[in-house]
Order: sequence, then structure tokens, then C-alpha cells
Amino acid sequence: MKRTFFKTGILGMALVFRLTVPVSAQSYDWERELRDAYLGMQNFMFGYNLITDLLNEALEQEIKQATRQGEEKAAQFTRYFKAGEECMGRGDYDGVISNMTQAIGINPAPAMSYVNRSIAYANKGDPDRAIADANQALRIDPNNWLAYFPRGQMYVLKGNYDQAIADLTQALQRDPANATDFIAKAYNNRGDAYNGKGDYDQAIADATRAIQIDSNFANPYRHRGVAYMRKGDYPKARADLEKALQLDPTNNLARDNLEELRKKGY
Repeated sequence: MKRTFFKTGILGMALVFRLTVPVSAQSYDWERELRDAYLGMQNFMFGYNLITDLLNEALEQEIKQATRQGEEKAAQFTRYFKAGEECMGRGDYDGVISNMTQAIGINPAPAMSYVNRSIAYANKGDPDRAIADANQALRIDPNNWLAYFPRGQMYVLKGNYDQAIADLTQALQRDPANATDFIAKAYNNRGDAYNGKGDYDQAIADATRAIQIDSNFANPYRHRGVAYMRKGDYPKARADLEKALQLDPTNNLARDNLEELRKKGY
């Protein structure tokens, strides 16, 4: 439609020239010049359309390539993330850190990559890196309750008991009801923090709750035994510390606490 209008306009201009220019100037072949101009414009439009088609085709190829690259990156991320989770299940925390670091390099957006790496650092006793990763996870997703768990655990290790209690309370308030393993550990760690603050009654309450959830978990028996010992209830302290050592013969802290009791005559 546009080309037909343009052609009609060119020929109309030729007629105007024929009617308005002086007779002496009509010997110049204006119609031929205008026809040549019109043909030149047609060639320009053909070239323009060809370039547009080529550019659109190139853009389409770029989009397809970007989509393929995105799919490849997504697949790579998934491989590293799943490998990291498998390492977590085996207790291979170095493997967790390595795989989650690769996953983060491909896609730094998912908070769970940082949470998993934070848990691995926490289990390796590296509080600064564990806290840094938990902080990043919470910046990405403030509702990620799992991030509060390793951070709270590491604050206990660093002696920052108030912050530890605040984080572990957040984890317990947000924790899904079916995540019993994490609930027991959160109560256990919060009880340890209360012990550190000298709030032995609350330490006993949290340790007891952890034992109710998982009676084969050695650490809350030790934490409760320490709280009883600090309160001067030595028989209960001894019973709990012996139970902790029975469940975990490698628990040297429980062994040290029992030795302390023996020195007191219990």
C-alpha cells in the first residue's frame, strides 16, 4: 500500500512539473528523471528490507543461542547442586563446599546454595565463613528458616549467646513440623547457648525438648548434665553425662565433665 502511494505521488509530481514549468524548460526530460528517481527508491527499499530480514534472522539466532546457553547453565547448576546435596548426606563437607561453590559461580541467585555451604562450614568448625554464607542466604530470602540454624550454631561457638538464641528461636518458629532432625539440633544448640549465659533452667528445658524429639541424640544429654552440675544437682548431672557417653563414646566433653564430677565426689 505504501509503495503504491509513493509511486502515485512521484507520477503526480511529474504531471505538476509538466503543467507549471515554462515551455522553454519543458525540453528537459523531467519524467525520465523522476522515473529514475523512483526506480532508485525502489532499489533502496529492496535493500532496506533485505537488511531488515537479515537482522531479524540474526536476532532470532542470538535468542536461540542464549536460550540454549541458559538451558546448559541451568543443567550445570542442577548437577553441582545435587552433587553437593549427595555429599551432605555422606557427611563429605569438603565436597559440599566444592560443589556449592561451583553452583554459586553459575547462578548466585538461589539462597539454598549458600545455606548448604554454610551448614558445611559450620560442621567443619569455620564460623566466619558459615555466618557469611548464612547472611547472604538471608539477604536473598529473609524467610529461609534453614539459614538461621548454622548461623545460630556458629554464634554459640563464638560466644555470642544472645544472637545465637535469637537465630535459633527464629529457626524454631519457622521450622516445618516434619523437620525433626533440625528441630532437635536447634533446641540442643539453643540449650547450649543458655548454658553459656548461665540460664540453666532454660538450658535444661531446651535439652529436654531435644531429647523428647530424638532420644538417641547424645549432645542434649551432655548439655543438660552440665546445667544440672552447675545447679548442684550432681546425681542428675551424672546420669545425663553417662547417657551422653553411652550414646557417643567419642564425646570427650562428656568424659571431661564426668571427671569433673568425680573430683567433686560424684
